[in-house]
Amino acid sequence: NKLTQKQLRREKDDYLTGFYLHMYTQIALQLIFPSMFFSPNEQIWSCAKEVFLSHVLVVEPLYYLAHRWLHVPKQMKAMHGFHHLSIHTLPSTSLVQNFHEHFVYLAVFGPAFMLPFFVTGEAALGRRGSLPRCL
Repeated sequence: NKLTQKQLRREKDDYLTGFYLHMYTQIALQLIFPSMFFSPNEQIWSCAKEVFLSHVLVVEPLYYLAHRWLHVPKQMKAMHGFHHLSIHTLPSTSLVQNFHEHFVYLAVFGPAFMLPFFVTGEAALGRRGSLPRCL
């Protein structure tokens, strides 16, 4: 499948928008909650396990519901239709979205990292300057 120049240009422009939006969101979170991103090596597996469980139990159902909502005709026309304009698909095509839709996905995927951080008390520990600890 060969991409048309129009689709390639549209996907390139949008892909960069999403990349910068997600990158700046992560930078902001690193500044606000540094202990969320920097853990001692002996805690990495524990933290990875919590994030994985959070992703499976919370993010996947949220993603399903959000994606179904985006297929409601009003939302399809307003946001999600932009994604479906890609006729010939590549792996990167899955990330091509309307600008507003990026915020929907930030809200959907954020809990994978935020829930373990707040549920295990990392937010409070990180503010006091203690080393972060996961389960």
